[in-house]
Amino acid sequence: SLNKGKDVVTVTDELELAKVYLEIQMSRFPKSFEFEFVLDGKDESGESQGTGISLESCVIPKLTLQPIVENALLHGIRKSKGKSGKITIRASIEGEDLLLSESDDGIGMDPEFAQTLLTEPRPAMRTDGSGSSYGLYNVNERIRLFSGETYGLSIQSQLGEGTTITARFQLQRLLSESSS
Repeated sequence: SLNKGKDVVTVTDELELAKVYLEIQMSRFPKSFEFEFVLDGKDESGESQGTGISLESCVIPKLTLQPIVENALLHGIRKSKGKSGKITIRASIEGEDLLLSESDDGIGMDPEFAQTLLTEPRPAMRTDGSGSSYGLYNVNERIRLFSGETYGLSIQSQLGEGTTITARFQLQRLLSESSS
């Protein structure tokens, strides 16, 4: 309901949705994690330095970031020894690409297994009973449909060291209301 029926949303709306989700989880599980948002290369007006493009004018498929953040919390941080940690969300514009990344200091995963999460849908239950892993596969496929085959998710992870998932999009700007 937050995106008013739209299939694409602004990056700032998607970041706000992730922030609201994390705030709700913090109220449910106090002192179990912390989070921060880092909007790279921004000046005081919110425009990316050198490009004149603000995150508010960039669009991405809806519900791109929230499943990634949810996975970090449920499968990275809550499964860590202290059941606590930190999540960092970054947004930046690099040339003609928009990058959103989520990093956590959770339990991490085997790098080879991490890559299969993007290439193989896994409808079967996980061995720990935590459900299926369609999430990252579906997010990756939606990004590729939106931006092209050379775009999508990448995962960097090591067991015991945490995970970083980066979503790379072709930079697409919001059409003005008058043109629709």
